[in-house]
Amino acid sequence: MQEFFKELSSKFTISARIWVAIFVIFLFIAFFTISVIISEKQSQKNIILKNIEKQAKIFEEEVSSLYEQNMNIATIITNIEAVNESLGLGDRDRLIDLITPLNNSINQHAKLPIKIHFHSVPAKSF
Repeated sequence: MQEFFKELSSKFTISARIWVAIFVIFLFIAFFTISVIISEKQSQKNIILKNIEKQAKIFEEEVSSLYEQNMNIATIITNIEAVNESLGLGDRDRLIDLITPLNNSINQHAKLPIKIHFHSVPAKSF
């Protein structure tokens, strides 16, 4: 009977050793897989952040360009003597007649359509 228990004990020990080895290998594979997944997620996050930064820069440049174009248009319009006279006289119909062809021409070639709008002192929409 003692032989039986020794034999059973030795079989159990070998079996336990195999299970421990399998468990350690499983833990190593799980740790490695999780590390790869975390690294991949961090890489994807960095790529997304770089794309967002690139798009934000493009947007900022576009806004700056549109600002400059609109300021140039406003400067040109303010230097048209007939526009200044009409604005001074409060002649809205004449302003519309003067500006409509310019507005239409600009909008034919503009990326974004514009609307020309006048204000008189003190900040009254005209």
